[in-house]
Amino acid sequence: MTQTLEANARDAARDVAITRRLATVAGLIGFVLSVLTPLLPVVQTTATLNWPQNGRLGNVTAPLISEAPVSLTATVPCEVIRSMPPKGGLVLGLAPAKGKQASLNSMFVNVTSQRVDITDRNVVIASVPRARVVGSASAPGCSRIEISSTTAGTFATFVGLTDPATGKEQRGGFPDPNLRPAIVGVFTDLTGPAPPGLTFSATIDTRFSTKPTALKLAAMLLAIAATAVALAGLWRLDRLDGRRMHSLIPQRWRTFTAVDFTVVSAFLV
Repeated sequence: MTQTLEANARDAARDVAITRRLATVAGLIGFVLSVLTPLLPVVQTTATLNWPQNGRLGNVTAPLISEAPVSLTATVPCEVIRSMPPKGGLVLGLAPAKGKQASLNSMFVNVTSQRVDITDRNVVIASVPRARVVGSASAPGCSRIEISSTTAGTFATFVGLTDPATGKEQRGGFPDPNLRPAIVGVFTDLTGPAPPGLTFSATIDTRFSTKPTALKLAAMLLAIAATAVALAGLWRLDRLDGRRMHSLIPQRWRTFTAVDFTVVSAFLV
């Protein structure tokens, strides 16, 4: 009888030791993986908006893209400006020209009867007389207009034109990252087939459009599984040593007294 009791005691002690080790190791694994999960890599979705599309000129709306892009580039051949009517028109705008606060938040390449203006967030990036852009027999015009907007700033260059004041290439802009325009689409007064060289491309800010990598997902699942094993081990230990887990809420906290009634009534009033 005594030997049987001793054997049972040894078995119980062995079960407690094994369960304790298992709960400890599983708990540590769950803790480490939970800490590492936010630091593991994710897959970021990248998106770009390109224009013209399908080789045709026309408006392109992008209603889900209302924030500033990571970067954008645009190239406008000066031949496009030469072919526009005398009154001019909108070559390229990143919001409807008559939209609410459009000029305050977006970018426009606009041609009037007198000038070619590039504005961004109500700031004039570059403004050149239309006659200089178009050119003449004695003074050739520009070949193209190159526009860029990044965290380094927003700039426009009239390739082929020289600034009379500096003698350098005609260029305007400001090194301000906050000048990146909001985009709700690409809008234009131009119609017909897209002319060669007319391009626009914007890299959309998708920093929050992510999904976990296989490594990160595996770490999350293993952390949950390890934590569950650790909790099961603790429950098993409570059963083996005959102890019960104390209540997290003391008994006296679960009684409702006159003082509690007074405080609750005061809050309700």
